[in-house]
Amino acid sequence: MTRWRVSDFEGVQGGGPHYVGLFETLQLGRSLGLKVPTEIEIVTVEPADCLTVGGEMTEAVRAAVDPAVRFCEEIVRGWSSGHAGNVSP
Repeated sequence: MTRWRVSDFEGVQGGGPHYVGLFETLQLGRSLGLKVPTEIEIVTVEPADCLTVGGEMTEAVRAAVDPAVRFCEEIVRGWSSGHAGNVSP
C-alpha cells in the first residue's frame, strides 16, 4: 500500500488532448476560480498483474482492500484531529 499526495505528481500531463484526468480537472477548477481541495491524498494497492484487463480481483488485492480502507479511515481521522501527516501505511 502506498500513500501519495498531489504534490508527488506535479507536472504530470494527460495522455493527449482528449484526455482529462484528476490532475487536469484540478488545474481547470483552479483556473476557473472554483473551490478545489488544496490537499488530496491517493492510496494505492499495486496489482501483481498490470497487463490483464478485467477479470476478478486477485487474492492479494482482495486481501489488501480492508487494510486500505482502515488506512484511509486513519487518514480522515488525522484530518479531523489536525495530525494527517502522522499516519503512514
